[in-house]
Amino acid sequence: MKLIALLVMYLISPLAAHCQVSAQTPAPAQMPQPGDASRYARVKPIFSPFAPYPEEALKKGIEGTVLVTIDVDSQGLVTNVVPASGPPELFQAAIDSAKQWKFNPPENPPIQVRYEIKYGYDHECPGPISTQGEIIAGGRLETANGLKFSSEDIDFEYLLWYFNTKVRKTGVAGEIILAITADADGRVKKVRVVKSLSPELDKVTVKSARKWKFKVVKRNENSRPGEFELPVTFTAYCGQDWEAPPFSSH
Repeated sequence: MKLIALLVMYLISPLAAHCQVSAQTPAPAQMPQPGDASRYARVKPIFSPFAPYPEEALKKGIEGTVLVTIDVDSQGLVTNVVPASGPPELFQAAIDSAKQWKFNPPENPPIQVRYEIKYGYDHECPGPISTQGEIIAGGRLETANGLKFSSEDIDFEYLLWYFNTKVRKTGVAGEIILAITADADGRVKKVRVVKSLSPELDKVTVKSARKWKFKVVKRNENSRPGEFELPVTFTAYCGQDWEAPPFSSH
């Protein structure tokens, strides 16, 4: 499942703050010259919702940065938004976003502020250049004797940590298929590898799986431990650090 990010903006000023969660570094927006920066107030919105990522832009793979000029009245409300640069396909979404923002009432209204609004989404990419990883597991988890399980409650935290810190950058990614024997309460009794990905990741995945407990979604009084197959897919993505704080010094 790919993650999609509508990216927070940063104020154009020496005291700028920003949050960048884009999948790729977009082409630089046309920034104001240093001499022009003093024209714009150094304020941040106190309420800054975002319009949805434009569907057509997403389908075409368009991402990037829209620079907008925002007029703010005496009550801190936005009265006008003008896009200055960026992909035209993203202009309306940036306008629709900024029109919803609210600021603290300025001291000398009306004022103008300038922001960049960044749009991007994660791209699957080779491990050596990737910035984050993802694990997906699931399938028809049903045994021959009628036990059916769900993988929704499985804790992949350690396995994802291991993939991200030990394996992903080596370029290993893809699918491991496990054959798992679980009892009528969902407790794992036995694990073996049906389809291998790498000896190291196979070993860690099996070790993790032995500690899992599956959610039982179907069983009867005659249910006994049975085997089912579980595909586990490891994917590397190019993107920015999702754990970055929403605002940091620029």
